[in-house]
Amino acid sequence: MANHVISANSTENVNNIKLGARDPKRFQFRGGYRLTKSLRLVTNRIVFDYSKGVIFIRASKRKFPYIFGTKIEKIIGKIDEIDEIRVGMCTNSFIELQKLIKQNRHRPKANFRKDPGTKCQVLDVDEFMEFYNLISYTKILDKEFKRINWKPYLDKRQFKRFLIGVQRIDIPNNEIDSLCDELMKKYEPLEAYCGKIRSRINRILSSKGFRNLLLSPECDIIVPNHNQINQDMNRPLTDYYIASSHNTYVSENQLEGRSTTETYRIYLLQGCRSVELDISDDGDDEPVVFHKHTLTTKVKLSDIVETIAKYAFKTSPYPVIISLENNCQQMNSQRKAAKIFRDGFGNLLITEPLIDDETRLPSPNDLKNKIIIKGKRLPKWDNEKLIDELENKHRLAKELSDLVWYCCSRKFTSFFDCNWNYNEMTSLEEGVSKQYSKNKLIDYRKFTSQFLTKVYPNGLRFFSGNFEPIPHWKAGAQIISLNYQTKTSPMLLNHALFETNGSCGYVLKPLHILDSKLKYRHRCCLVTIQILCALNLPVGDKKTIVDPYVEIRMFGPKPYEGKNFSTKTIRNNGLNPQWNKKFRFKVPCTEMGLTFIRFRVMHQNLFTSNRLIGQRMVAFTSMGDGYRHVKLRDSMYHSIEQAKLVVRITKTWI
Repeated sequence: MANHVISANSTENVNNIKLGARDPKRFQFRGGYRLTKSLRLVTNRIVFDYSKGVIFIRASKRKFPYIFGTKIEKIIGKIDEIDEIRVGMCTNSFIELQKLIKQNRHRPKANFRKDPGTKCQVLDVDEFMEFYNLISYTKILDKEFKRINWKPYLDKRQFKRFLIGVQRIDIPNNEIDSLCDELMKKYEPLEAYCGKIRSRINRILSSKGFRNLLLSPECDIIVPNHNQINQDMNRPLTDYYIASSHNTYVSENQLEGRSTTETYRIYLLQGCRSVELDISDDGDDEPVVFHKHTLTTKVKLSDIVETIAKYAFKTSPYPVIISLENNCQQMNSQRKAAKIFRDGFGNLLITEPLIDDETRLPSPNDLKNKIIIKGKRLPKWDNEKLIDELENKHRLAKELSDLVWYCCSRKFTSFFDCNWNYNEMTSLEEGVSKQYSKNKLIDYRKFTSQFLTKVYPNGLRFFSGNFEPIPHWKAGAQIISLNYQTKTSPMLLNHALFETNGSCGYVLKPLHILDSKLKYRHRCCLVTIQILCALNLPVGDKKTIVDPYVEIRMFGPKPYEGKNFSTKTIRNNGLNPQWNKKFRFKVPCTEMGLTFIRFRVMHQNLFTSNRLIGQRMVAFTSMGDGYRHVKLRDSMYHSIEQAKLVVRITKTWI
């Protein structure tokens, strides 16, 4: 096999790639980024960025199929046999790594040496793999592996007991053996040995295989079935929470933000199922969409309708509700709007009952791939001559009124005046809804069990702030409209809730809200969260090494006083900081469906406010048992690839 070498040099630009003149397969690559941030593997075919914390080399005659649980074929494909590979790193990182090697003398050493031809410090492939094992080694994971079993490996029987007793996987007994074989084959390294026993031949799991499994999708903190639709979707719409966006067209603040069609595309692809349109006159032209009495920009109604029709059902097949606020003073503009809706949506638009003699709203399955217009509807009339009179009285064109059926708007007066039709709904301001939730919870729940209820933000939230959604979910209100552009805790709670049903935009209300007479077998759940370590945390804006600590906070129907926890700070370690800290708390069974856990990894600043490194909000019902990893997200809730928090979760029912 050709001699494969890894080199470190930082004297030239990162993009300076020189191919050898004599042999096209020989080349040199100089410059680069921090190793913990980025590493590049270059061949005459491939320039591949390993910046996401994955460091891997595969030659044609040496197979290393897995790294951090990621199959190498999925990452770089086949690499032809090459004479030489050179990967550059910046000088500071190289010195930093040399210090790391000296500090870890009990681990295999990376024997960097100078290449006579280029005078770069190099490693061959075997040395690189030892070096990789050094920088990815986490002592605490090895300790946890030894806690599971004192031997240096798990055999099939022990692994089966681990999956059932610790991970508590939900799988039929006749399938557990095949699952054990599959996981051992998938995550045990090909070259790993346990004593004199070759692991993959004898179906055993070593500590390296355990680490690969722990960082794989099978051990994500979100239980696997919650990544897809897992709830009954045949109940009436009133039994579901519906993901909803407030003033969807506004991309920034409510006073002078830019109106755009792009927000509809983004939010619909995220699983949002209820969007808003505020239509207004624009002279003799077609109606436009913007926030009335503000400086927000205008966008054509036809452009938004086209975007909704294109992206409404890309992510989820379930119905989209368009909440229409009609500010058009001219009847002609309203008729133009109705025509745009009919032409743009076509057969997607539902304007009449699905069946005759309906007495309740249809289910999400009944309304698959349908668009519902929410708005005002003209009262019934017997004489066609009265149409013009009704239109003028209600300032509503018949053509626009005819588009509304399943979500007819009606003003709410009191819980004792609810002799409504099944297809009518109301909208409440956040403060009013919160008072009802606090003082008239039983009446509020009874009302929301029969009619759709929308809750919208207070008009003083000029800068697109969000309100706490849990009190309104607790009362059974279905459509909680939030500003999707503001990624604060309310929006993270919204994301976590709808993540429990595959992010399809519809989630069943908790059982005790659907059935007030329901009795639980247990009183509460005692939860223990053990923070083990973090991996591959990103550096700061100034490329400084982070000083991380972890915060845990609980959110639920009742204020969790004192349920905020934090670990100690680990200095100068973003690669693999370790804590091994346990936290315990109780969750009542009646609150589990609306209880959430927020994990935050923070960087401690001595002289300024602490900075967020990564975070994740998880619904309690989605949180798996046993050893799990939490994929971290940034302040805008975008995924930080390879940045993970490793935890152990234990649930005891009492």
